[in-house]
Amino acid sequence: MSRSFISPTNVLQPRERAGLLRERIVIQQRQTTTNPRSGEEVITYTTIRTCQAQVTYGSESDEKMIALQETPLTRAFFTIRQTPTALYTTMRVVYDSRNWDVMAVHKIGREFTRLECQANTDANDQ
Repeated sequence: MSRSFISPTNVLQPRERAGLLRERIVIQQRQTTTNPRSGEEVITYTTIRTCQAQVTYGSESDEKMIALQETPLTRAFFTIRQTPTALYTTMRVVYDSRNWDVMAVHKIGREFTRLECQANTDANDQ
């Protein structure tokens, strides 16, 4: 019996992919409040879910750079099991002590979601 692939991205079928969800990530929702004393907006993040994910990086050249440790990666994809919680581009992923801003949310079949993220380089956004 041959295994089927989804073209053109060659994404494995859900049962085959479940074993690849090996990395622990945290998904956080951004919240903006106003400081009553100064009137300034304060951005905070609340954890909405901790889950297992498959992590892949933006391109082959990015993967080569991380292997050589020449430059930090700026783009990653996090594949997770679908969640009853809606996911938005106002969220971020915390993985390996780095913050990744969600740029797009893609459903993969009925079982998985892929979060397309960009590394957050803002030193003030912890």
